[in-house]
Amino acid sequence: MNPDPQIIIYDQNDLPVGARPLEKKVGEEVKVLSDRESVNLADSLASSHGGGVQYVLLGVPEDIGPRANCGRGGADGGWQAFLSKFLNMQSNRYLSGNDILVLGHVDLDDVLEGSQTLDNTTGRDLSALRERCAQIDERVYQVVYAIVSSRMKPIVIGGGHNNAYPIIKATSDALKSDGRLSESGIAAINCDPHLDFRALEGRHSGNPFSYAFDQGHLAAYFAVAIHEGYNSEEMLTRIDEINRERERISYATFEELLRERILLRDATDRGIEFLQRFNLPIGLELDLDSISGMPVSAATPSGITIEDARAYVQRVASKTDAPYLHLAEGAPTHNADGKTIVGKALAYLVSDFIKSDKSRAA
Repeated sequence: MNPDPQIIIYDQNDLPVGARPLEKKVGEEVKVLSDRESVNLADSLASSHGGGVQYVLLGVPEDIGPRANCGRGGADGGWQAFLSKFLNMQSNRYLSGNDILVLGHVDLDDVLEGSQTLDNTTGRDLSALRERCAQIDERVYQVVYAIVSSRMKPIVIGGGHNNAYPIIKATSDALKSDGRLSESGIAAINCDPHLDFRALEGRHSGNPFSYAFDQGHLAAYFAVAIHEGYNSEEMLTRIDEINRERERISYATFEELLRERILLRDATDRGIEFLQRFNLPIGLELDLDSISGMPVSAATPSGITIEDARAYVQRVASKTDAPYLHLAEGAPTHNADGKTIVGKALAYLVSDFIKSDKSRAA
């Protein structure tokens, strides 16, 4: 039995790697925690960092957050789709797996049990989904806190964008606890059709940033390429009211980019410059909903390309010392070839982050 009920820790046998003569795959180079049956998570993470690990892969296989936001399920499949594609990338001069730890995935079996029978169109079941989402918050928080406290960068894959809240909270708390952050609250940049700043009505994928901001864990926020037709006036007005005292939240709309022929790169730079004024760590968020044609919880026929998404991640990672990467909402079951599409997209994005982050730090 796993001594830490919050996480399923992987060993080498859990890694789906296909060996091939004359080749070395990333999955053959990555690290796992030894002796997972008796592991103390904090001590083992500290040991991994001492052994040269810089990045920690963590899965959150759940779709309760999007369903609690009155949306579709399916985001629970993103982690496994990613893992098989990423681990079978080549380990070479461009990317080696030897400073990457595949930790495992957050243990949510008991939270997920029976959740598929809950109907998010009824008030009682919707409330139940939001209560379960809050339980997921606590489990994600504990694991991310342990990773950041060990001075490594979590790369969190899968599940809904609801997980941005516990990731931001854990990162802020961990950085403050060891003196790397003088005050509570980090910044975050998010490429997403939605601001995800809905009302504090119970936890779901539509309000991670409003909860994080309200509780002081998020001090500044910029959203890139939000869609004008999919963000409520109530939310936009509430942000205007927050900004009257001091502008701490800003965004660039996708339609603005189209009208003004602004490159996504320039909008990203605008977001980085806005956030850097606060002199805070900038968490890196990407909702796969932003990518046109991607199998996701809220698919769009009009959005950025996968190349745009990769360039966004590269840009932020190369210009800021992002304390984490969070990739949300991939839902492979929504396309016949979804496991390949979502898995490869996530694998590219993670490799882009690691390469760009290391290049910046060199």
